[in-house]
Amino acid sequence: MRGVQILVAMTLLAASACSPSDAPAPLPTEESIVGHYQLTLVNGGHLPFPVAGDTTRILAITDGQLVINADHTFLDVLSTRLTYFSGTPVPSTHSDTAIGTLVLVGSLIIRTHPGIGIDTVAVTGNLMHANNGGLLMTYEK
Repeated sequence: MRGVQILVAMTLLAASACSPSDAPAPLPTEESIVGHYQLTLVNGGHLPFPVAGDTTRILAITDGQLVINADHTFLDVLSTRLTYFSGTPVPSTHSDTAIGTLVLVGSLIIRTHPGIGIDTVAVTGNLMHANNGGLLMTYEK
């Protein structure tokens, strides 16, 4: 009987040590991922984020949106700015848009870009994390 009491006491102690924040986050649902996400970080840095350059110019990511629709489609827009350090060219901006379909598998979104390929986006609460050519992009809903 004493062993059972010790086991119950240890179980209660272990349960009390776990707070709700220790519990794993619930998996996202198809309904919970629908919405508009704004690019907030690239490789942990804020926007504008420099991604390429040389002694005459620099290319920076300036904005990004990821829209997840209820019909399993998405729109991904990434804006960049090319700035020259000197001379007459003024900064130029450009936006790339990708559209496609998606499927939610656990906490990953698998996106299919027609003509481009397949990639994955990790979902954590109201954040999405995508690897775009080696750049870790964090989007917030």
